[in-house]
Amino acid sequence: MNLETAIDPWAEWLKIGLIQTGLHPSAWAHGPYISSEEEGAAIAEIRALASAFDGGDAPDLVVLPELAVPRGWEPQLRRLAERLEAVILAGLDYRLLPGRRVRNEAVLVVPGPWRGERIGRGTVVRRIGKTYPATAERRELEKASWTFEGDPAVWVVDAGRFGSFGVAICYDFLDLERAAMYRGRLQHLFVLSFNQDAASFSHVAEALARTVFANVVVCNCGHYGGLARRLAL
Repeated sequence: MNLETAIDPWAEWLKIGLIQTGLHPSAWAHGPYISSEEEGAAIAEIRALASAFDGGDAPDLVVLPELAVPRGWEPQLRRLAERLEAVILAGLDYRLLPGRRVRNEAVLVVPGPWRGERIGRGTVVRRIGKTYPATAERRELEKASWTFEGDPAVWVVDAGRFGSFGVAICYDFLDLERAAMYRGRLQHLFVLSFNQDAASFSHVAEALARTVFANVVVCNCGHYGGLARRLAL
């Protein structure tokens, strides 16, 4: 997937917009089914915060945390990406599979027009899976008789003159083998998380920026906070 465009070659900045929804962990108190109250609140938050990007100053890329977007709301994300002419990277609610298995995924939405230039015939949507569940995540799913199914794929996306970027969903951010694979292969790393220990992720972002030599952006859920932005040295 290539995001390279014919825009001004002197453009040096990639504008990132972050939407930190405030989902509460109790939204999944009974397994991988978000409560209707939390689902409605999440949709209202996304709509309200996304409207702040209207008015001619939209970001180039919009990031939402892990599990932020309710199932069935992907078409609205697609329309939002097309309206803003911005790439959207968002964590999705659990994907339910046969045999009481679940996957934790993010969606990457690349609109045909980006930054005022057409880069493709139409909007492209790709899913990016989480490889490793957090200990508490696995425990809560197993209590409800569900099994986490990891996705072993590691994504690196070509963004043209802006370099390449990787995506990690929460606990995958701590995978040392993945970090070693990233070194020298990307310039930006986006981390989508729903993590109580935000301070630890901030420290890891600092460390990876210095060892992988990449810009690291951590977008955590608003309930726990801890937005971390770390530029590579």
